[in-house]
Amino acid sequence: MGEFKALLTGARIAGDPTFIPGTDPSKNHAIVTAMVNRRGRDNKDYSEDVTVHFWGKSAGVAANYLCTGKQVNIEGRLNTRTIDTGQIKPNGKKILYRIVEVNAIRVELLGDSLKEMQASFDTGIIALKNAGRLDPNAQINLNDVLPKKGPMVDFNPALSAQTGKYGHANVWSKDRGSWKPTDTAPATIVTDEVAALKAQIEELKGQKVAAAGGVNPF
Repeated sequence: MGEFKALLTGARIAGDPTFIPGTDPSKNHAIVTAMVNRRGRDNKDYSEDVTVHFWGKSAGVAANYLCTGKQVNIEGRLNTRTIDTGQIKPNGKKILYRIVEVNAIRVELLGDSLKEMQASFDTGIIALKNAGRLDPNAQINLNDVLPKKGPMVDFNPALSAQTGKYGHANVWSKDRGSWKPTDTAPATIVTDEVAALKAQIEELKGQKVAAAGGVNPF
């Protein structure tokens, strides 16, 4: 297994992060899969999955700000290892699987320029109006629909225990596995209307029993 410096330029996040809480904040761990493009020896473009690990405070940054489709630059230490799949090719050679991993040192969040976003937004609005899905006289500004970025929030175990999430990340731990949202709602909620309906049904049952000479037809 080798270790080298890695620079993933213009990578796209494939899937939301997984956040693994540590015994203290310095041991928090987040894992994401990044898609990177590379030029092969045949001069064709290929995509490759790279597993990226974030530790400590960087794990919180990954959980809060990285999500599916986000474009980033990542600098870190590259590790590669090969796993024997146990399968054999027709020529008798083993089928090996190469795993590429990066321990992140720095991450830079990227995105389309404001000019590019405005052009894409304008095109989308025109298409919606032409399709009759939006009032032709509607005036919508790009700033009205852009998501507002909030500050980074520290990991809160109690909150994550209810939601199963920390930021964009799914929370996982050895003792609990994938954290599931807690269902805090009562299993059955009986409203006044439902109670009244049940009373009417019981009254009708009583009337039918009386009409049948005391024999319950239900």
